[in-house]
Formats: sequence, C-alpha cells, structure tokens
Amino acid sequence: MKLLYLLSEACSAPPDGLPKTEHLLPVRLADYPSAAAAVRALSDLIRAEAPALIHCQGPGAWPVGVRLGKAFGLPVLGTVRQADLQGGPGLRERRALGRLDLRLADSRETAELLHSQGLDPNRTLTAAGEDPAALSAAWETLLRRAARARERARDGVLICGAYGRNNSGDDAILSAIVRTLRERDPDLPIYVTSRTPAETARRVGVGAVFIFHPWKLRARLRRTALYLSGGGSLIQDATSSRSLWYYLGSIREAKRLGNRVMMFGCGIGPVSRPRNRRLTARVISACVDRITLRDEASRLELERLGVSGVPTEVTADMAFLMDSAPSEEVEALCAALGLAPEDRLLILAPRPWPGAADHLADFAAAALHGRDLGLRPVLLAMEPRRDREICRRIAEQTARLGLECPVADGPVSVETVAGLIRRADMVLAMRLHALIFAAAQGVPFAGVSYDPKVSGFAAYVGDAPCCPLDRVDADALRAMLDRLQSTAADFPAAAKRLREKAARNPEAAFELLAP
Repeated sequence: MKLLYLLSEACSAPPDGLPKTEHLLPVRLADYPSAAAAVRALSDLIRAEAPALIHCQGPGAWPVGVRLGKAFGLPVLGTVRQADLQGGPGLRERRALGRLDLRLADSRETAELLHSQGLDPNRTLTAAGEDPAALSAAWETLLRRAARARERARDGVLICGAYGRNNSGDDAILSAIVRTLRERDPDLPIYVTSRTPAETARRVGVGAVFIFHPWKLRARLRRTALYLSGGGSLIQDATSSRSLWYYLGSIREAKRLGNRVMMFGCGIGPVSRPRNRRLTARVISACVDRITLRDEASRLELERLGVSGVPTEVTADMAFLMDSAPSEEVEALCAALGLAPEDRLLILAPRPWPGAADHLADFAAAALHGRDLGLRPVLLAMEPRRDREICRRIAEQTARLGLECPVADGPVSVETVAGLIRRADMVLAMRLHALIFAAAQGVPFAGVSYDPKVSGFAAYVGDAPCCPLDRVDADALRAMLDRLQSTAADFPAAAKRLREKAARNPEAAFELLAP
C-alpha cells in the first residue's frame, strides 16, 4: 500500500514509531512556496505513484489533503491533536477539518471537543499519541469505509427517540443500541435525533440531529438505509396527540425517503383517542417493515389497534443490554450520599404524576419498613430535573419520622445509576427504567404502576409485585417488600432470559440491513 503523508509547516518529519510500510511518501509542505504550488507538485506525484490514501499531519496539511483527495478520489485522514484546536484554527483549516473522511483524535478529550463543534462522530477515531497499531488500524478503517461508500448508494441508521433530555432510562436505551450495533458493524454510520444534539454527540459518539429540525432530518434520511423508531414508548397519546403525530409522521417520512423502517424494542400505548388509533394502525401497517416489542402487553395493544401485515416479535427493552459502571465509581457515589460499604440498600424511584403527591406518606412508610428489614433506603431521581422535588418531599417525610433518607439527584452517568441499582438488595419504583435496571441485574423489584407500561413490564418479567398508583397505601407497599424477600431467588433467572431476548433487537435490525 502506498500512502502520501503530508506534514504541515509546523512538522519537520513524520513522527517516530509510524507503522512500517515500504511505500510511505512523506512530504513537507514547508518545502513549497504556497499551498497552490504544493497541490500542483503533489498532483504529479499522485499520478506517478498512485497512493491508496492521504494522511495529513497538522492543521496546515488538512486543506491540501482535502483538495487532493477530492481531485483524485482518494480517502483522506487527518491527525488532530488537542493543541491543534486550541486558539482555533483558521477558517480554511476549519472547513477542511469538517471535510476529512476520517479524523484521528489523539485523546478522548480531543474527540469530545470535535463532537461538541458539530463534527460527525462517525468520522472520528481515537488513538493515544502516534501508536503504530492504532495508525495501521485507522488506515485500514479508512480504506474499508472508502470501498464501502463506493459499493453502497445509501448507508447507516437514524435512531429516532426521546433522547437528549437527561433521562436515565432513555440514555440507557441509546447507549445499549449504539454499542450493540457497533459490535456487529464498527463501520456503520449511526445518527440520532436529540433535543441536545451536541451533548448527545459528545456523550455517545454518534451523529446527532436536533429532533425538531425537519430539513436536517430529511437530508439525513435521504442518505441512511435504516430508520429505527425507538426504544421507549413513542407510540402513545398519553403525553399528547402532537407527540404521537410527530413519531408517526417521522415513520412515514422515513419510508417515503427510501429507508427500511423498524420499530425497535419499543412499548406501545396507550393510544386512547379513536382518531389516533385509526391513524396509528394505518401508518404502521403501511410504512413499517419490522417490529420488535419490549413486552407482551405492547403486542396485545398492536392487535387491538388493528395493525396487520408487519412481522412482529416480542423481545425485551434494550436497557437490559446496557453496561453498568465499575464498583469503584458506584462506591464513590455511595460515599458521597453518606452510605457505608456494608449498607444494604432499598432504592425508591418515584416520579411526579397526577395523584402521586397524595402518596408521599406511603412511600415514607415503605422506606421505614425497609429499615425494619435491615435495608438503608435511598431515593433515586431517575430524571433529576423532574424527579428531584418529589424525592426531596418524601425525604422530608422520612426525616420527620426519624429516618434520614439520602437523595441521589446529582449529575451522574446512566452507567453509574445502573451500578447503584445493581448494588441494591431491593428496588421499589414508579419509574419504568428503574425497574428495568433492577430486572436486568437480577435485583428484586416491585412496581407502582401509573401507566400500563409499568404493570405490563412487571407481568412480562414473571408476575413481579406491582400495585396501581390509585390503590397504593402504606400496607400495600410494605406487603410488596415482604413478598420480595421470599421471591428474591427468582429474579436472576428472569434477568438472563430477558437479556437474551433483548439481544434479538439488533439481530433483527441487521436482518433488515442485509442486501
């Protein structure tokens, strides 16, 4: 393989430790009076030597490499150091940085800085320093992706969901989707709709599009091959009819623009309004190629809606496949909450909902009962912006009863939240994904159902304890905790079964992507 290695004016020679190649063509741009002169001379060199790719070292080399790559149809890789971005490169260099086929960042911090500037994470790799193995892998990746682009008119996946809202459940779903897709195809371009696209790109390392920017969404859908609607409960009108119309409209638009469409590990319902039910059945039946559902209740709701002709499979929520943080990180959070390493935890994860405020004393009574069972109650705000207030009000109730109950409402990663739940002995929650995190790790849980998705999940796991919100009282919550003590051994087997089912979601997606 021949490789043209361009060195900017600030670089005098290729770095030590480059991978050995018999056909490395190093060129110092400082040897030419101008960039235009360099382009003319290097054009002759490319015609004579026919390199397979161009590697640009330093900001000054990026524009020259991009121009040559475009002229000769060669893939172009640029090395990016954090120092290259400090103070801001010039306009010409910034434009070239965005046009590189692949950017090789020297650290995770550099990669996150690139992502925060709106540069597509699908075209960024990270390697520490000038590691020869990493450079060889980057060159191979660039050539492989260039060949892939020549073979495919469309490529990649757009994931549409309620992401970018700092919700631990949604963040867990997205992390698991991206990881499992990339495990199967490291070169697959992945894009996500988000309310905070820069933060989503930085955190997850995917291309992100503002969810309410129709022109950018359409532009992306014209190039992707697969549209994933999910996970989570998108097809419902409990939030609003407008929300349902948005997600149905997005499905229809994705299909119109040539994508295969899959509803991915999702929950269905409730869809209550007759007009919405008719619209939902019509759009899904006409536009969706494959459906995987997270529970049996969602399948039954699709049947009641009248959806027909779409291959459908009940799997499990993608959050079952997420990774949790290492024990050291979890113990650091516990220490910050005033918990001792030997404490056995009862996690309570309430959420605001009409009628929930009437049961603060009941949740406080459940916390006290947890103490009587030898557990240390902890209130967990799964979506801190929304859940913090109700958690603190319950903590005030327990304090008046002589029990200090810490509130975990800080800005921690979803992996750390999952690790905290893994650390618990029991979970009592309204938040669905607190229950899913518990189920995924074999932790005994009981639910308080404010929505059919909560009771449906509890039944799907294997008849886990669950009480409707409108029937909750202190005795009901205490009884569910007592029941968990006697059935705790059943939960690990259910966790294994549901993780295997969740793995079917990405398998089904790649079946749709197959030529």
